[in-house]
Parts: sequence; structure tokens; C-alpha cells
Amino acid sequence: MGNKFDSKGTVRSHYVCRFYLEPFTQDNGKLICKDIRNGKIFQCAPQNIAFENDMYRTQIEITKQDVEVFLKKGFHNNVSDKNEAKLVEGLVSYINNDYSAMSDLWQLISALKNDLRTDRFERNQEELFALYEEKFQGPYNLLLNRDNNWYNDVALDNQSVFEGYTIARTQMVLKHIFINAFELMEHVIGKKTTNRKFEKEMIEKIKEVKRMIGEQFLQTATDEEYLPFTKYFPLFYFINFISSQYFRTRKNYNRMLLNASEIQKRIDTINPVSLPILFIHYQSPAMGYKFIQKNYKIIFLINNSDVPFVTSDQPVVNAVPEDLIQPSEGIEFYYPLSPNLAILYTNLRWCENREIGCDEAKDWNRLIVSKAERFVFSKVDCSMTTFN
Repeated sequence: MGNKFDSKGTVRSHYVCRFYLEPFTQDNGKLICKDIRNGKIFQCAPQNIAFENDMYRTQIEITKQDVEVFLKKGFHNNVSDKNEAKLVEGLVSYINNDYSAMSDLWQLISALKNDLRTDRFERNQEELFALYEEKFQGPYNLLLNRDNNWYNDVALDNQSVFEGYTIARTQMVLKHIFINAFELMEHVIGKKTTNRKFEKEMIEKIKEVKRMIGEQFLQTATDEEYLPFTKYFPLFYFINFISSQYFRTRKNYNRMLLNASEIQKRIDTINPVSLPILFIHYQSPAMGYKFIQKNYKIIFLINNSDVPFVTSDQPVVNAVPEDLIQPSEGIEFYYPLSPNLAILYTNLRWCENREIGCDEAKDWNRLIVSKAERFVFSKVDCSMTTFN
């Protein structure tokens, strides 16, 4: 692939995680897929479905005007807060791959201002999704083992959970962003100059800034001051993943683009592609504060019936009427994990894990089919017809 900062990135943008689809595969490693547009049923490997070429590749940078419109439309949590402001600043800098405006890097800007960017920014959004998937692996494995105590028990800690959620959010995102910025700087320095004195001076400055920023953002989960809050980190990783997975699919991504295009008709100076990007990476995890405040829990639906669960190219669905403008006001996420296990992320219904029978399994499968864009996935043939 070549150097990270010279690469043009991957072509396929998978909007449904390949590891997530594995429990729905047969022994041959393939899914049974149904095209709901034409009724065709076929087998397919997870890596060959639920993707679009260059879907997440950003061709145009997010502008200051785009950010201002995004914030004025109310898609934010509390940007007057110092950490929230840094998150917005950091996300925009990272996706644009232009770190020259980041206040925490001021010591380096004068020497590298014109070089703190590359034409590689088009791949950065996809790398953020890869980060979210990586952090979700721990909670995901616990869920597959029917363990939801790590969420439901600690989510009751009131103010402590808010603080832990904020720490996890700022640490995950900003740590990733700053590390990437430092890697870019070191790459730029090594590629730009043959002046070894200048190179040595700049490397020392980078080390100095790393130490300065490390006091706030680059600590590891084992640092003493973070130990009381590490139990809340999986909550953030779960909420961040499930909300971004809901919005990042081609179906909902395109819906947000349509909404943004309507805004562009009134404000023609904005780039409509920027608003969904900001919404997914900033606003959707910020919704977690409301989920926690409203006592959302993870509920298992255990399916030992003859009608296995199916999933689709829109694997996380809202079981209540959807509103993409103010989505946190009415959400009950349904997410099938395997043919015999699904979760509800809810505060609207029962609050206990429950076993379900054939009729209810069919109801949940119908919901998945009704929300799918085009493809439904199953492990066995019978489930492709029993939801009709």
C-alpha cells in the first residue's frame, strides 16, 4: 500500500462491519442473501456485500462555514465546553488532514503551517469508522456471550457515568487525532528537509508538544487518575458504535445528504456532504448523554424458536417512528447479533431479558426487512421466507 500519508486509501467502503456478519454465515463462510427489490436469493461472502466504492472518501474539505451552519442547526451537545470545542476542532482538522488551525499544536505551526496537510484527507473518515469498530470489539464479544451487566449495572451511577463517558469520548477521539497529527508532522519533516539541524529541532518540538498534550489527552487507560472511570469506557464504545452504525449505512447516509441539500438551497455557500460527516462523528456519540440520562438499557431477545433472526444492510434499526432531525427524542435501537440473539437498546419497553417465540421472531424480521435498503442476510434458507 505504500506510506500511510501518500496512500489514496481503500476503494471499498463497507458500511456494515464484516465481523458483525460472521455469526450469520454458513459453514462455508457465506451469507444467504435476499435482494428485496427483485426477490433473488444468492450466497455471498461478507466482504463482497454491503459496501460502496469510495462512499466515505471525502473529496472536499469541511469549511468553517460548514461547521457554523452545523452548530446553528442545533446538531451539537455543548460546544461552549472546552472539551466539546476541542472535539469539533479536532474532528474537522483530522478529516481535512489539516492541523494548522489546532490550538494545541501552536508551538509547531510557525515552522510547519504550510505542510500540516496532505492530499490524503479523503481516507480519514473511513479510518474513524475502523477505530469505532476496533473499540466496539470488547463490548460486542460480551454481548455475544449474553452479558449486559457491564452496561446496565454501571449506567446507574448518575454523575460518575457522565464524567466517565466524557473522558472516554475525548480520549478515544482526540488521542487518535493527535497521534495521527504527530505521525504526519514526522512524515513531513522527514520528507521535506535535508537540513538535519532543522529536522532535529522540529523532532524535539514535537516531543515537547506531545508531553504537553499528553497531560490531558494522551493518557492510557491504566493511568491512575483514569482508573475510577475505565469501567465506563465500554458504555461509550457501545453507544458510539451503535449510533454511528445506524447513521453510516448507505440508506441513512443518503437520507442525510438529501436533508443537507435542502439546507444548501437556503445557504448556498455550504458543502452538503460536510453536514452528515459532522453529524455522524460528532453528534451521534453526543446523543449518548441523553441515552444515559433517560436510563436506556441493553435488553436481550433470546430466540430459540424455529425462526432465526435475520439482519440486513441496515443492521441497526429504530423500532419507533424515525426522525433524523431530532433522532434522540424517539429511539429504540434493535440490533440482531446472531440467528438466536438480538438486543434492544431502549427505555420504552420491558426492562428484562426475555425469550421469544416464532411469531415475535417473525415480527422482528419484518422490521429488519422494512428498514433494509436492498439486501437481507440470513444463515438458513427458511428465514428468508418466514418473515413474509
